[in-house]
Amino acid sequence: MPRVSLSRASYLMFGMSEAGGAMTEEMDSCKKILSARAYLYLLFHKLYGGEPTEELMEALGGSDTSEALCIYAQEDETIEKCQDFLERLCRELADDERRQRFLGLCGDEYVAIFYGFPKALVVPSESFYRSGDHSLLSEVTLAVRGFYRRFNVLPARYPRTPDDHIALEMAFMSCLARDAMEAFDKRDWRELVTLLQAQAKFADDHLLAWIPSFAAEVRKMSDPCLYPQLIKTTEAFVSTDRQCLNNIALWLAEEVAPTDRDAPLGGTDGNAAVSSHEDGTGALDRLESLRLPHLEDNELVPTTA
Repeated sequence: MPRVSLSRASYLMFGMSEAGGAMTEEMDSCKKILSARAYLYLLFHKLYGGEPTEELMEALGGSDTSEALCIYAQEDETIEKCQDFLERLCRELADDERRQRFLGLCGDEYVAIFYGFPKALVVPSESFYRSGDHSLLSEVTLAVRGFYRRFNVLPARYPRTPDDHIALEMAFMSCLARDAMEAFDKRDWRELVTLLQAQAKFADDHLLAWIPSFAAEVRKMSDPCLYPQLIKTTEAFVSTDRQCLNNIALWLAEEVAPTDRDAPLGGTDGNAAVSSHEDGTGALDRLESLRLPHLEDNELVPTTA
C-alpha cells in the first residue's frame, strides 16, 4: 500500500495536477486517509464497546488494520510501535493454546477497565475526568448528547448508558468519518466541509480534553496485556487525526474554489469515484459486520425525526 503523508503542505498532499485538473495520486491519497480514519475510529469503537473475541483479535492483527495504521504510523511513533506490536502479536498467537490463554487475559483486562467502576479509578467516560467531582453525569455529558442529536443519533441504551463513554464517542467519529467519505465520493464539498468541521470541534471539545487523562490512568495498571497499549495508541491517533483534519480543510480552502465545491472535480462522475473507493469501503464493511458480546450496549442508533 502506498505510504501517504499526513503532514505535507496541502498542495503536495492533495494538490491538483496542472493537466486539466484531473484526479491525481494526491486525490487518491486523500481518499485513503479518509478511509483509514473511518476504519480506525470504528475499530476503536469495537475494541472498547464489546468484549474481546477470536474474531476481534483476527481483525486487530489483520491486513485491513495494518494498512490503516500504516498511514498514520508515518507521523507518530506511538502508532508505529502499535503497528509493530500487533504484527508481532499476530505471529505469536498462531499457536492455538497461546491464543486462547491470551484471549482470556484480554477478557479479564477488558472487564477491569470497562466494567470495574465505580470502585476503579479508571473510568472510560469523559465526565469522570472533566466534571470536577468524578461525576458520571454532568454538563459535559449533555454537551456530548447535543452533538449526537445534531446528527440524529443517540446511544442505543439511552438514557441508561453514559453518552460520553469512549466507545460511543469513537462510534460517533466513525459515523461522521464514513459520511465524509461518501461526501468526498460525491464531490459534495460543502457537506465534506461541514462534516470535517464537526469532527474537528468534537475532537477539540471532547476527545482531546479527556482521553490523555484516561490513557495516563490506564498506563498505571500492572501487567498490561493489550488495552493499555491500544488506549495509548488511541490518544496518539486522535491527536494526529486532528492535524489531518486541518490539512484537508486547508486543501478545500486553497485548492477547491468555493464556487466549485458542488461540482464534480475534473469532470469525474460519482460512479467512477465510488468504484475507485471499493477497497476502503470493503475494509469498513468487514469490520462493521463483526459482532461482539455486549457491543449493543455501546452503539449509536438513528433517532426518529
